Amino acid sequence: MKTRIPQNLETWISKWISKNQNPANGLVDDTKEEVAQALQNFLAKYDTIEESDKNWIRRVRKASLFGFINEEWEEIVPCKFDILWDFENGFAKAKEGESYLYISKDWEEIRDEDKIKSIEKEATKPSNVSKDYKV
Repeated sequence: MKTRIPQNLETWISKWISKNQNPANGLVDDTKEEVAQALQNFLAKYDTIEESDKNWIRRVRKASLFGFINEEWEEIVPCKFDILWDFENGFAKAKEGESYLYISKDWEEIRDEDKIKSIEKEATKPSNVSKDYKV
């Protein structure tokens, strides 16, 4: 299966070079080779890397399971979910096995049924529903 490379890869490479070319970090030579190796190692981890949302959170897929990476391309939610939706109103819905849960923007997994009902109730309030939604 081929890895899908995000369109703003140049931005990530530029950030990586800037971060690692700083003489205080000890890397000034062989930057292109370092970037190529780091990129190759990173891409080998995932089957799919999706475009980021407005908050730079990307959904990734590894062995048919989903997780999230951040702007620095660090795995912040491990690839362990069968289904992982985008964030809406501060939460991402996920399915793990037969269970549904929510993930907060603080990366907390919310499995408590009362909290889940509260999140879902809040999401359906008219002020939180998209303009296209018809009540």
